[in-house]
Amino acid sequence: MKKNHPGKMGWTLVEMMVGVVLLIVCMGAALDAWMYFYYNGNVVSLQAALDINVHEAMEQVRHDLRLSTRDQIYFWPPDSNNYTAMSFPIAIPDPVTGLVPTNSAGKIIWGQTCIYHVWTNLPNELRLTVFTNRDNTLTAAQRQQQLGYVVTNGSGSNCPFEAIAATTRPLFRNLFTWSITPAGPQYDAYTPTLGRDSADFGSVMITNGNHNLTFTVIGKNPSSSGYKIGIDTIVMSPCGVPREAESQAVAGSLGATATGEYMPGGSWSGNYDLGFPAAVISNYVTLSMANDRWEENNFNGDGSVCSNATVEFDSTLTPMHYVVIPTPSTNGWEADWQTLDSTADNTTYSNLLQGAAVRIPIRGSSMPDGGAIKYNALLHCVCFYSAFSQPLGIQAAFLAEASSMSNYTMDSASTVVQLTFNGSPGCLIAANGSAKAQLPAITNFWIDKTKTYLLSFLVSNNLSCGATTWTEYHTNAPGSYVILGGPSKTVTVTQTQQPAWSSLTTNVITTNLLFALYDLHTLADTNATFASQIVDTHQTAPVYNQISWSAVTPSNSTVKMQVRCGTNSNLSDAQPWSNITIITASPTTINPGNGRYVQFRALLSASTDLRSVPKLSNVTVTWAGVNDLVEVGATMTTGPNYGIVSLLMDGQPMVRGIGIDLMIYNNYMSLGGGTNCLISTLTAEVEPRNTGK
Repeated sequence: MKKNHPGKMGWTLVEMMVGVVLLIVCMGAALDAWMYFYYNGNVVSLQAALDINVHEAMEQVRHDLRLSTRDQIYFWPPDSNNYTAMSFPIAIPDPVTGLVPTNSAGKIIWGQTCIYHVWTNLPNELRLTVFTNRDNTLTAAQRQQQLGYVVTNGSGSNCPFEAIAATTRPLFRNLFTWSITPAGPQYDAYTPTLGRDSADFGSVMITNGNHNLTFTVIGKNPSSSGYKIGIDTIVMSPCGVPREAESQAVAGSLGATATGEYMPGGSWSGNYDLGFPAAVISNYVTLSMANDRWEENNFNGDGSVCSNATVEFDSTLTPMHYVVIPTPSTNGWEADWQTLDSTADNTTYSNLLQGAAVRIPIRGSSMPDGGAIKYNALLHCVCFYSAFSQPLGIQAAFLAEASSMSNYTMDSASTVVQLTFNGSPGCLIAANGSAKAQLPAITNFWIDKTKTYLLSFLVSNNLSCGATTWTEYHTNAPGSYVILGGPSKTVTVTQTQQPAWSSLTTNVITTNLLFALYDLHTLADTNATFASQIVDTHQTAPVYNQISWSAVTPSNSTVKMQVRCGTNSNLSDAQPWSNITIITASPTTINPGNGRYVQFRALLSASTDLRSVPKLSNVTVTWAGVNDLVEVGATMTTGPNYGIVSLLMDGQPMVRGIGIDLMIYNNYMSLGGGTNCLISTLTAEVEPRNTGK
């Protein structure tokens, strides 16, 4: 009989089976956990690879589009707002220099045509077809046909346009969504207060002739109280000179009437804009504008020069307008301008003026504290004012240039002109009255605003010696020089007109009072000119057409024109104005040559009596437009009741950028044996950077 020994007990069969089962369960759980993590890691890897694919594809599109130009992008299908294919050119840099090739006109020579398109299959593919050796002579219609061929056939093989060296490759399969949306031009004109702002409406290939620009209300800012459109200036041709919107022809409108709005304050070009009081979305105004031309309306371009003429805003015209006018028949100097004394005094000063000779300096701009003479012009007359309560008797009056133009002096030049009062050497001016002294018949006295003149007159020795006076407020500047007389009248006419008053040793004083002389009245100018700014046509050899202008020409006054051009930006190679043909009629065909830079000069003459002057209000110079890419922009009026505006050129939107929505997918097996789908999406807006220039 055996005995049981403690510590020597073993596993029973049941215990071993339970242990094995537990081990199998634990190993299964571990395996499930490992498979779960492996599966999820694989899904993450697949998603990451899918995201990389969509980013790589979008980056390829970005790269190519940025090297292209906005005006030569074509879309498919036509007449759609959302496209699935597009065609555009890219340039191929020189392998040695790395530079983009250009032609003799400086324009890019496009080397390839890229077409991004969808091939409908199982699965769908996004494909890129590239035509090398691009034929840059194809028309827009042929480009569109080429794009349609590639979309329909899936490649460029045997394409009737640019069939040589056409290659097609898939960028990726499993395409879910590929949508192309051109980003058209629009501008939100809302601001809390009235103002102006520049709007870039994009690029367009423009041709010679007239084009319609349609501004349409497409909405409004939530803060805006209206849909109004306001356009100050427009740029839409290669020369880039802004044109006044209110001066353009209105070809059509819907919902309102466009009118020129007066915009005071100096901020708006020409002080006007084109106002269109739209009331609802879809109201529009269409302007007809020609390519190419230079419209000069405000005469304020850089480098423009007036000679004996001025540019001013004329509020007497309808509409009001900036004009160029010759120096008019007007006051060319006044006592209060020179002395700065705006309140004349009527003290008689009998003890000083009785029997005295008075010499008044009329200071030009070369004299210290000078510059009150406004115009270079012919003298018409001078005007004397008596005192309020006492008459003024003048025995004789004389006018001469001062002997010095830069230092105060009482001495005149030797040439002295005697003035007359209605043919008499003197006159008696009643109390609180005035009288005009004029030049003798057939005598011309030219006033130069840089020079100083001396006006001398002899006062009667009776009590007719009351004069209006002005106090000279410039420190140390003389008001008048006086040779003292008295009741016995020792001063003579000869002394009064004597050039060298400084040689007189007695009875000559200097006073800060300017006596009696109120103004110099000058006649209109017969030889005024306005030389315009120099305009760059941006053409190597433009063909100029004509010049036209508008002017008011009263009483036989005239406006004539000259036009010149050259190849240097400062026209240093152009003919001098003295050799340029003078044009007398508007409009007139011009043929100044074919220089890139152009300038005009207006010649303005007053009427034969020198009392009336012409007013030149605008000038237009035209030349043949060329097919070229232009940036279309405008200066828009903004404000609290302005809307959001879109712009069409000849009924077609201008492309400013390309919006692309891309979605791709990848199917994978689930743990349960079914099929799941991974999706990757990306949205981008790409702006072509080349302009073709």
